[in-house]
Amino acid sequence: MNMVTLLAKAVSHARGRRISMFLAVSASLAPWLGCARVLTISQDDIINTASERDGEWLHVDIVCVYPEDLENPMNQALDPDGTPITAKVWEARRPTGVPGEGRFELPKKQVYYLSHKKDLYGTWRGRGLSGAKLDGTETIRISGIEFDSSKWHKTGSVIYVFPMFAGRDGSVLPTQPVVFNPPGDFHRDLYVKIGTGSGHENQFIKITTKRKLHTGKDAE
Repeated sequence: MNMVTLLAKAVSHARGRRISMFLAVSASLAPWLGCARVLTISQDDIINTASERDGEWLHVDIVCVYPEDLENPMNQALDPDGTPITAKVWEARRPTGVPGEGRFELPKKQVYYLSHKKDLYGTWRGRGLSGAKLDGTETIRISGIEFDSSKWHKTGSVIYVFPMFAGRDGSVLPTQPVVFNPPGDFHRDLYVKIGTGSGHENQFIKITTKRKLHTGKDAE
């Protein structure tokens, strides 16, 4: 075997080892790679109008829940297959990181929020919503919502989007949140709509993303 052939075989062998190593590393990192979700909120010109006719800023919470979180008795109300939770219940029991207060107990990294306040429990992702008219934009894009991809399809895995609509007395209304259950059944980019229907108290949040079926087809 001449020198050229030996050199070619050595290069090929080295390349093969690098490819094998790359594949092995990629496989080991697979559960953590590409796990961030993006939520796009579409908002009406004026929102959160029950207590103020011209609307007021709206606090929004995005909450990631895993099956192991539901093993904690304090978190049973977050079970997507249980009694539907409302924004009012979430607000009353919003976690603070201090156990024993009768509140939900979730890691800080699983709670994201939009608010004019930046010192709340969770990860701040921008100002509260003021409606497209005041914000100057109909769509708000929230990136970097981390969710463990190895649990995308597991029973008990869910992403909630809670809108803290205010009632006439200023308290949070019992609005049912948007529920992505389980997150793996939806496209990576998630879309919701927040608005006001007929009458200023008919505020709503609804899912507008397409759900990906196991057949490979999409359904509204």
